[in-house]
Amino acid sequence: MVASHLSSPSNPKLLTLMRSKLRLGHYSLRTEQAYVGWVIRFVRHHRLRHPAELGEQEVMAFLRHLEEERRVAVATQGQAVAALLFLYRHVLARPLRLEGHLPRARTPTRLPVVLTRSEVARVLGQLEGGYRLVGTLLYGSGMRLLECLSLRVKDVDLERGEAGWPCRGPWTGSCRTRRRSGRGSGSFRRRAPIGTE
Repeated sequence: MVASHLSSPSNPKLLTLMRSKLRLGHYSLRTEQAYVGWVIRFVRHHRLRHPAELGEQEVMAFLRHLEEERRVAVATQGQAVAALLFLYRHVLARPLRLEGHLPRARTPTRLPVVLTRSEVARVLGQLEGGYRLVGTLLYGSGMRLLECLSLRVKDVDLERGEAGWPCRGPWTGSCRTRRRSGRGSGSFRRRAPIGTE
C-alpha cells in the first residue's frame, strides 16, 4: 500500500529509485532492506504523505517519536537517520539540514555479556552438524556471519590451515585470510589481507 502511494505517472516508484541508487552505491542487500524499511516507516508515520512534501520538521518529529515513544537504541536511531539522509540527499536531491538538531537516543549503561571459555565450549557442544561448524568458525576466526555463510569449499586450504575468501560485498577493503592457530582444533587467527578483486 505504501509502495503504490510513493509513485506518480511521470516518476518511477520512489522505493524502486531508492533501491537502484543504493545498488549503484554498492550498498549491501541488508543495508538496502533496512533503509527501505525506514523510509516505509517514515511515510506511514506521516500518514502516507510523499517524502517530497515533507521536510526537516517532519524528519525531526519522526526521530523524536523513535526516541521518546519507541525508545529505540542509539544504533537503531543512527540507522534511521542515515536512511532518511540518503533518501533526501541521493534520491530526492534535496539534502536535509539537521546538523546539531538531531534528538539522540540514550546510550545504555549496561555492560556486554562475555562468556568464559568453558561456557563457550558448553554452547558449542550443544550444536550439531552445520550449526556447530558455523558456530566454531564464527567464534574462532572472528568472521562475520555472512562471510562465514558464503564460505565455499574452494576457499579453505586444509594443508596450510587457512581460510580465505574473495570480496563478495561492500566490505571490499576487508577481504581476509585466516590461519588456524596451534591452540586447539578449529580456532583461526587473522593472518594477512589478501588483495581485493
